[in-house]
Amino acid sequence: MNTNALATAVAAKAAGITGLRGYSAVVPDTIPASPWLIVGSHSATTELSGTVTTFTFPLRCYVERTSDSARTQVIVNDLVDDFVAAYWDGLTYGGTIAVGRITGWNTDLYAEVGQADYQVVEFTFTALVRDTTVHTP
Repeated sequence: MNTNALATAVAAKAAGITGLRGYSAVVPDTIPASPWLIVGSHSATTELSGTVTTFTFPLRCYVERTSDSARTQVIVNDLVDDFVAAYWDGLTYGGTIAVGRITGWNTDLYAEVGQADYQVVEFTFTALVRDTTVHTP
C-alpha cells in the first residue's frame, strides 16, 4: 500500500466540492486560499490476518475567519454538508478499498496560520483497505 498515493486520492475526492478553493495531500507552508483542505498524517491498524488495514486520515478544512462570524459559520455548515455528500459514495483506489467514508467531524476548532485566523473543520476519513499482496512463508 502506497500511503502517499492513498492520501492524494483522499484529497482529490474533494475536487468537486462547491466553494473549496483547493486541497493538498501534504501540509503546505502556508494556506494559499480559503477554504482549503489539508489531509493530515494518518493512523492505521491491521487485522491479525493481515488482509484488511483500517486507515484513518484527518481532513482539515481551513476557513478564514472574518469579522462576520455568522457568515463564517454558514460557510462551515455548507462545507460539512458538501463534504459528507461528496465522500458518501466512498473512494476507489485501485480496487483495494472495501469502504472509505467520512465517519465524523468537528467544527469547533480554531487555528492561526501565518497572520490569518481560521475556523477548522476536521473530518475523520476512514478507509478499509484490502491487502492484495500474496504472502508466502
